[in-house]
Amino acid sequence: MARQTVSKVTDDDETKKNVRNLKRTASNAASKGEDVADLAYEELLEQFNALKEDFAALSDSLAKAGKQGAEDVAESARQTGRRAAAKANESAEYAVDQVESTLEEAENFARKRPGTALGIAAGAGFLLALVMSRR
Repeated sequence: MARQTVSKVTDDDETKKNVRNLKRTASNAASKGEDVADLAYEELLEQFNALKEDFAALSDSLAKAGKQGAEDVAESARQTGRRAAAKANESAEYAVDQVESTLEEAENFARKRPGTALGIAAGAGFLLALVMSRR
């Protein structure tokens, strides 16, 4: 029995030692786990801040591109307006030239053939009066 007691005491001491080692190992593992969690949190925070900066830069780039696009559209509209105004001016000048030329031809015709011009004018007046009276 004494032998069993000695063996039991030795087993108890070894068990206690194993328990202390397990506690120490568990404590180290927990500490390392906390370190890993802290490191992961710090890395995630850094990545989040980097993403935030990237999104801000992207937003600025898009705003600048939009502003430049709007300025380009406005300039294009101004140029188109100028071209349209120039074409309208050319057309108006052409119309005035055509009216003046036709009027000049009519005056020359009336000088060369006054009787024919008077007859044509009377006929045109009669037709115009006829058309206006039917309305």
